[in-house]
Amino acid sequence: MGFRLDESELKQYISRGEFGLEKESLRVDADGYLSHTPHSFPGDSRIDRDFCENQVELITGVNDSVEKVWEELGGLYRETADRLLQLETGREYLWPFSNPPYVRGEEDIPIANFTGRQAGKGIYREYLAGKYGKKKMLYSGIHYNFSFREELLRADFACRSEKKTVNYAERNPEPDDKREKSDLREENGAAGEKNPEFRRYKDQIYLELGKKAVKYSWLIVYLTAASPVLDGSYYRAGDLGETVVSRYASPRCSDIGYWNSFVPILDFTSLDGYADSIDGYVKNRMITAATELYYPVRLKARGENTTDNLRNNGINHVELRMLDLNPLCPVGIRRKDLTFIHLLLVWLMLQEDEALGTMEQTIAIRNIKEAARFSPDEIQIESGWLQKRPVREAAAEVLDSMAEALPEYFPGQEDMVRDCLAFQREKVTDSSKRYAEQIRERFQKGYVKKGLRLAETYAGKFKV
Repeated sequence: MGFRLDESELKQYISRGEFGLEKESLRVDADGYLSHTPHSFPGDSRIDRDFCENQVELITGVNDSVEKVWEELGGLYRETADRLLQLETGREYLWPFSNPPYVRGEEDIPIANFTGRQAGKGIYREYLAGKYGKKKMLYSGIHYNFSFREELLRADFACRSEKKTVNYAERNPEPDDKREKSDLREENGAAGEKNPEFRRYKDQIYLELGKKAVKYSWLIVYLTAASPVLDGSYYRAGDLGETVVSRYASPRCSDIGYWNSFVPILDFTSLDGYADSIDGYVKNRMITAATELYYPVRLKARGENTTDNLRNNGINHVELRMLDLNPLCPVGIRRKDLTFIHLLLVWLMLQEDEALGTMEQTIAIRNIKEAARFSPDEIQIESGWLQKRPVREAAAEVLDSMAEALPEYFPGQEDMVRDCLAFQREKVTDSSKRYAEQIRERFQKGYVKKGLRLAETYAGKFKV
């Protein structure tokens, strides 16, 4: 499918997007243990909880650039860290790693306490604890939400419909600064709903992007994995304080991570097919709801993550769920990595469409788990049935293709594109540039004690 705009218009629109982030972090006390105080931000939709009462989730709004969403996440971090330093029950910190600190057994992990109308959330978490165990729920990460700007989609739809008589930008000027972004998104959503053909077109664009993102998620994992060490108490209570050097760069994305007990096979041919494939797993009692589908990429509507909402309102954005927290950065992720993911998504939509059937999805999930291993020399990426090649070779090929194709689609930002891709390319050619290797070198002894000092430093003197 792809975009059918002519090159000049495609270059005008495709570099723009809308971005949102959700970042999970565990609250820890001054001794490096999991906090057992109540959630400190009740009623604040920007600072929520995830599985645990002590697992903070920072949720940005929708921003029209990587820079703005990164800055908003930094502001949320600053606000949260400041509040935790002032608790009457004693100072607390946001743990900077995806892997947890000291864990004194499963009884040390307090399930999030939801009451009243939200009591069902607590019941759901009790179910997850029984099925998967509480410890896996301690893994924390970042979810990256992306959508193309509405002007791109409408211009391309008009081109397809042969109704492109006036330049889209002339008919629909950019909103002035006084208009709220939320108002604009609401208008765009309503307009899409009134035109079923546009909604079907939009769904197909995101279905295509989603399946391509699934296929190439291994590259994101390989370039951003940042969790090679953890405390021995994660495995055995008696090993509390013993740093374990893992054979994984990212345990949460590896074969010991947070996955369903089966490999989900989803139908990316249509919105109904996609929703039906999820509902099939619910009907067969393999999962209880769409939220229990632990898949690296989700196609989501605005609002609730349910298949009914998806069918009723269509796909609004793609959610990428494979990012580790990067303890080398206070915010938890580097801006260049956020930019790289945007570049990758744009590049994917410039590539030819391809199938993502049972075999391709099975290989894609294997590749993600493979890319989560620590040693590059051991990682083999599958490109087809019984076809494997070293991860460095596979990653270099994609990055080189991106470097050749993308600069012209980011007019005025060509140097930024080249710099960002060169930054990622260095991780491939020089393994010491990978976060996992830097973190293992720095934290392979005294993981929790050093991690706590890092958390204190970030909280006390925040620098993006």
